[in-house]
Amino acid sequence: MIDPAAIETVRTSVRRLLAERGSGPLPFRLPDQLIAGWNAARAICGEDFALQIASELPVGSFGRTSYAFASAPSLRAALEVFCRDTQRAVDRCRVQLVTEDEVARLKLTGPAQLGPIFELLVAIISLRCRQLVDPPLAVTEVGLPVPRPAHPERWTEFFGVAPRFGLDHAYMQLPAIRLGQPLRTTDPAVRDALGTAPVESMSDAVRVHVREWLRENPSAEQVARALGVATRTLQRRLREEHTTFRELVTGVRVEVAKELLARGHLSIAEVATAVGFASVSVFSTAFSRQTGQSPSEFRAAAKP
Repeated sequence: MIDPAAIETVRTSVRRLLAERGSGPLPFRLPDQLIAGWNAARAICGEDFALQIASELPVGSFGRTSYAFASAPSLRAALEVFCRDTQRAVDRCRVQLVTEDEVARLKLTGPAQLGPIFELLVAIISLRCRQLVDPPLAVTEVGLPVPRPAHPERWTEFFGVAPRFGLDHAYMQLPAIRLGQPLRTTDPAVRDALGTAPVESMSDAVRVHVREWLRENPSAEQVARALGVATRTLQRRLREEHTTFRELVTGVRVEVAKELLARGHLSIAEVATAVGFASVSVFSTAFSRQTGQSPSEFRAAAKP
C-alpha cells in the first residue's frame, strides 16, 4: 500500500506526460493496479519514464513532506525526513541512511514490485541534492532495482554517473562530508510551523511524527516503521524516557488543540474533531487533565 496522496501527486504528472503524447488517462484502478498502470504508461512515454516524472515534479510536490525536507537545517536532516516519511507512506519499505568512513549511502529495500517506485524516489532525491544544496551535490554511485534499459546513457546523463541496474534494492551514494551542509532553502520558521524541528530523543521523534500526521491517527506500529525501529524497541525506549505512546499522542493532540482554541475560529466541537478525539466529552476530560483548564476556560483566557 502506498499513501494515496503520494499516488495522486505522481498520477497528475503521468496524466500530463500521457497528454503530451496524445494519450488519455489509463483506466487502471489505484492503488491495487498501480504497477500495471505504471508499466502501461512507461510503454507509451518511454523507458526513462521515471526520470521524466522526477524532472517535472516541483520541489513542493509532496506537500508537508517536501516542505519538511526543503526547510531542514542540513542535508543529513533532510534525508532523515525522506527516510521517515517514505517508510510511512510506502508499506513494507525500509529506507536507511548509513555512513561508513567517508561515504554516505541512502538505501531503499522492499518487495520487488516496488522497483519502479524506488527508481522514481532515487531520481527525485538525487535531483533535489543538485537543486537545494549549494554548491550542487553530485551523487557518486546509484543502484536501481529495474532491468538495464536499452539506452542507459539517459540515466548516466540524469544522475551524472552510470547506475548499476538489476539489483534487489535501490541506493544512492554521496560524500559523507556533505551531510552537514545546510540547504539553500533551510528555514527555521517553516520547521517550527510544521513541527519538524530537530529532535534529541525518541519522545521528541514520536511527537514530530504524530503531529505531522495527526489527522491520520497513526498507531505505534506505523510510527515505529516510519522511524525505522521495531515496535517493541519504540515502546521500550519510551518507557526509558518515562512515557508511553498513548501519553505522547494525547499530549500532541492537546498542544494542537490549544493552538486552534487560541485562534478562536473553530468551535470546541470542531477542535475536538480536528485533533482526533472521539467526542467533546473525551476531549474536555483529556484537555483539563493536561492543562488544568477546560477548553472554554482556556479559550477565554487566551483572548487578547
